[in-house]
Amino acid sequence: MDIIRTIEIIGFPIGVLALILGVVHLHELRAQAKQIHGQANDLRSQAELSKQHGDMLDAILRTQSTHHEGPFPDYIKYIAELIEKARKEIIILCDFPAYGSFSAHHDFVRYRQAIERKIDEGIPVKITCLDAVSRVKLIHEQFSREEQMWEAWKVDPQNKDRLQTFVLSHTDKISPESLSPEQFATLVEDEDIQTLTTYKGADVVLTEHYIPFYFWIVDGNRAVFAIPTFSSEAMEHGFSTLDPHLIDGFKGIMARYCR
Repeated sequence: MDIIRTIEIIGFPIGVLALILGVVHLHELRAQAKQIHGQANDLRSQAELSKQHGDMLDAILRTQSTHHEGPFPDYIKYIAELIEKARKEIIILCDFPAYGSFSAHHDFVRYRQAIERKIDEGIPVKITCLDAVSRVKLIHEQFSREEQMWEAWKVDPQNKDRLQTFVLSHTDKISPESLSPEQFATLVEDEDIQTLTTYKGADVVLTEHYIPFYFWIVDGNRAVFAIPTFSSEAMEHGFSTLDPHLIDGFKGIMARYCR
């Protein structure tokens, strides 16, 4: 009996204390539940905002990784700027050595001089482009529509200005007004041959194989690329990119031409 009495005496205050602690704990749990419920509502609202912000962030990141630099030949000046910043290496895959020499002659001169300076500085430059036979064939292919309406095409103000600049940079024995399609193709090829002589310090590969798109990679982590089109209804556009996956893909394509 004494033992039972002792247990009852000790157990009563312990039970009361447990009850008090339970009430306090229940009160805390209710407060926490209310807080959690409020946070859940906030999170639901934030989740919707977060998704919107995430979509916006993805779009921003995409635009930061790859930019549209404009239609041909507007982006040639950006290629020149990119090459001017090279410190380690330059990798180029395009159709003509004198890329854009007719369409944007002044930007082309800057582009060519930038490559020449980097070669002179000892920076490795790798260039893959079409061989002479393929280049001449492609010139006529690119200008097939213009050749069919040559006389009318020459007097268009934009074409007339481009022809004036281009022809006078090569010869004063032919006037833009009297220039024939064959003479034009010859001048373009002459520009390519002359340009190749200025790239003597570069690793140049000439190919007869079709080149589906063009790219210029600088220091392995920045590039400009373009997908050519000869359709009168579509225009070639240039893009700059920092995307390492794209750049690695470009390098893989370059390696196939250099085998």
